[in-house]
Amino acid sequence: MLSVQTQFLFVPTPEILLALRRLVKLPTRRRPDGSALPPREREVERAVQGVVRGAGIAAFREIANAAKGLEIAHIQFDYLGLTVAASSRVRPSDGVIEIEAGLGDPRLGRSAFTAAMMAGALEAARRRDRDQRRVRGR
Repeated sequence: MLSVQTQFLFVPTPEILLALRRLVKLPTRRRPDGSALPPREREVERAVQGVVRGAGIAAFREIANAAKGLEIAHIQFDYLGLTVAASSRVRPSDGVIEIEAGLGDPRLGRSAFTAAMMAGALEAARRRDRDQRRVRGR
């Protein structure tokens, strides 16, 4: 078996960071009288970092499973009940895979397409538009 380590950079948007932060559940600390204490900020940040790291690994796994290459224009998947939308590219300067993620639209379901597929769809739409104008005589 061959094991390969891959380096990638995960860039979450502020809105998904906030949504992931809301998912963090920490055990309640209690005062001697039984009243609840707020969690320490360091504990919250450590827990959020773990959730964000998990989201990055899940995004990388979904991109790899899509089997459409490492440059994905858009992919949506479910992570801890959130619909995550991600895109990836390989940085030409150092070859690091950069994954950007934000909140997706749960109404769209799972989807993945590459930048080449988007360019092809755009070109087809332009061609249809040109053909319709030609038929109308404009």
